[in-house]
Amino acid sequence: SHAVSYAILSYYTAYFLANYPKYFISTCIPRCVKDARAEAHEKIERLIIDARNLKIDVKLPVINNSYARPMPDKHTNTIFLSPDIVSGIGENISKTLAKKNNFKNLQEFLSWTLEQTKLHHSDDIMIDDKETKIFNKTSFHLLTKIGFFKQFDKDCSFEEYYSKCIDDINSFSINKEEIREKTFVKKYNSYKYNL
Repeated sequence: SHAVSYAILSYYTAYFLANYPKYFISTCIPRCVKDARAEAHEKIERLIIDARNLKIDVKLPVINNSYARPMPDKHTNTIFLSPDIVSGIGENISKTLAKKNNFKNLQEFLSWTLEQTKLHHSDDIMIDDKETKIFNKTSFHLLTKIGFFKQFDKDCSFEEYYSKCIDDINSFSINKEEIREKTFVKKYNSYKYNL
């Protein structure tokens, strides 16, 4: 029975890969992303190579075309990867980024992350929307490295884009005391109401 189960599973897998390759591959990638083992990256790489061999264009995530999970395009032979494909960017960040897709520039994006702020400590901006996930400078740097914000500077080279983004991210200041005070007042009022 064990062999029969594997045979049926192999048949279904081969059928979906042969007939619906972009949907099959875009469904397999998140399973590999969640896998914490060392070979997970190799599996993702192998899936992307398979997609390209099947003439499927695999695109890195970009700011105004960001999804919570890899998304096959209905009209073209393309898969748009989600930000959590990058090691160090979690699933919660991908979900948060997928909620808004109409930023005009990097400053607007950074301000939006600040508006989402509910908790704050050290250099981290913590997003608290059902699930709490940290957006910190490292997250922004990782997204910058894959060209996530390149849409805002299409005409410049990657080196110019990268240094400009890093400068903008590093110069983006947050008034920590003001945020702490607002958070404390909000929590205090909430506790007082609950009591």
